[in-house]
Amino acid sequence: MIAVDGKFKLQKVTGVQRYALEILNVWEKNNYNYQLLTPSIKPIGLWEQSLRTSHSNLLWCPTNSAPLINTRKIVTLHDCAVFYNPKWFSKKYRYWRRFVIPRIANSSLGIITVSEFSKKVICSALGIQQDFVKVIPNGINTKFFHKIDQNISQNIINKLQINSPYLLTVGSMDPRKNISTLLDAWGKFMKQSNKLYNLVVVGGNSKNFEATFNHNVENVIFTGYVNDQELKAIYQNAHSFIYPSLFEGFGLPVLEAMAFGLPVISSDSTALPEVGGDSVLYFNPNSIDEILNSIIEITSNTALHKQYSEYSKARVKNYSWDECGVETYRYLEGFL
Repeated sequence: MIAVDGKFKLQKVTGVQRYALEILNVWEKNNYNYQLLTPSIKPIGLWEQSLRTSHSNLLWCPTNSAPLINTRKIVTLHDCAVFYNPKWFSKKYRYWRRFVIPRIANSSLGIITVSEFSKKVICSALGIQQDFVKVIPNGINTKFFHKIDQNISQNIINKLQINSPYLLTVGSMDPRKNISTLLDAWGKFMKQSNKLYNLVVVGGNSKNFEATFNHNVENVIFTGYVNDQELKAIYQNAHSFIYPSLFEGFGLPVLEAMAFGLPVISSDSTALPEVGGDSVLYFNPNSIDEILNSIIEITSNTALHKQYSEYSKARVKNYSWDECGVETYRYLEGFL
């Protein structure tokens, strides 16, 4: 039987937690045989390190960490950003992850990751063979990320004090998300434009965002954390989606935006071109002027906006949690 490290059940839902939840939804739907192990003691990390499996069982750890003991396990490593650019992380976190990840990998039967880019970084950083790492791309739940009643949607937008039209980005204060450079570009856009558009930044604590990124830029709205219904309404009413990230092992928000038919302008860094393909307008995330020009293009060219909206609707069909869940289970089954 496959046992699942269920620590994500007690964590705030971000990308890796959503990944685990979506895959288990598929397993439930297909009546796959598995056992979900959930934390019984705190701290969660201590509970995780105490996990054991019998010789006939396999433990799957879906959220970047796993027991260091020699239990029979497969781990999903969504990325190895700490090896790609250590300067993005605190010294404590950097040393801990650079200590623990190689030991997890060396004590695992195999590794799952979500993009060819992440596989390349993992193999290079950890010195492991290509065939030890299985790439299974993330999916998108189009039943979840779908348009809601427009009256309900508009009421949510009004409550959040968001004025249309607006470009949307989803991020955090993590320097990898590159919000600071986006705001620099947006400031230049405000000086050149008629100030019709707003930029909506979803994620993080709104007060901390404003304090950290106090660029005195006009027409920027920090929503802070939003619930799922609010997130749908924000996606639904956006003009376009912009993603300036410096590093992504995959980049789920790009697919979320595509599910709503939003044209996407995005960083050309790391895994993002792999996910977006030819359906995205790309820019160099380190270039304020390239970001600015992309914003100008998508807001001034109606035909281009419509074209990339259609590209998004087509591209998102290539990604399915059903396929991801089935392929993941079949891969794990091979180790039973």
